[in-house]
Amino acid sequence: MTDEGLLWENLYGRCLHESIKDSQPDLLGYFNYLYNVRNTCFKNSFLGFTNNDTVTKDHIIDCAKNQVYSVSQSVDAVDRCVQDSFKTPGVNTTDNMLFYQDKLLAEVYGISVHPAITINGQLYKGDMTGYDIFRAVCASFSTNFKPVKCLEEYMPQLQKELLQHNAVQDFATPSNGRWHIVLTLIGVCAFNGLLIWLYKRWQT
Repeated sequence: MTDEGLLWENLYGRCLHESIKDSQPDLLGYFNYLYNVRNTCFKNSFLGFTNNDTVTKDHIIDCAKNQVYSVSQSVDAVDRCVQDSFKTPGVNTTDNMLFYQDKLLAEVYGISVHPAITINGQLYKGDMTGYDIFRAVCASFSTNFKPVKCLEEYMPQLQKELLQHNAVQDFATPSNGRWHIVLTLIGVCAFNGLLIWLYKRWQT
């Protein structure tokens, strides 16, 4: 895949977001698009290419359009958005204003690496797994206003739903952090005790 092809795919995804954000407040179609693109447009085997073949910009655009249609059926609106996003509409050698807006937002939030996530205007700095991000979003709600899905008793149901959507690789089973701390302290104490014993033995 070429860098140019990746930029065009990002632009189609950005325009899909713009075209459905009002009709789909939960952005389900957008997130489905991201998941589908990852498992189709970014894999040579799916596109019918070998590892030695070059996936061109046109191949990526065609694949991105197919995925846009699969989640929203608004290819025409997304195409218009793509063309109109350039400083001179339809002239892709001019600056792209959507990317320019994203650049300004990245500077405001201090984003220096990608992918990146902001939650309520704050840059998320945890692990990029489905479970950790889900927990961070839940933590952003006050206790009295947490969504039902954020309650502990619904964690098994969340895992089941992720498995049904083939997202098992994005779900990390939570570990007990307190046990990690206890074991670490025991290890440190044992190591210090060994050093003291060796020092006393050396003195004698």
